[in-house]
Amino acid sequence: MEVFLECCMTLFFSAAMLLLIVRLAKDEEKNMMFARVFSLASNVGFWIGIVRIAVLNRSGFLMFFYITGAMLSYTAMVFAMPHKKEQIAGQQA
Repeated sequence: MEVFLECCMTLFFSAAMLLLIVRLAKDEEKNMMFARVFSLASNVGFWIGIVRIAVLNRSGFLMFFYITGAMLSYTAMVFAMPHKKEQIAGQQA
């Protein structure tokens, strides 16, 4: 039951990261400081979960959800940085 609830938790946090990425990509997010802090805090939390699972030799299935969340939160951090966003837009033009 504990593993199931932890999977649900990481899925919901990953979904929040995905929604933040979509909002940042569409320029709908107005509070960029919140986006930066939230994505950084989420990234740290996901990495702590990865280390905890590795130390306790827990399920590799659960590790997949934490790694996915860490990648999504890193992507949100990149989109929240203004100079990176301008570089990406310049490369597409």
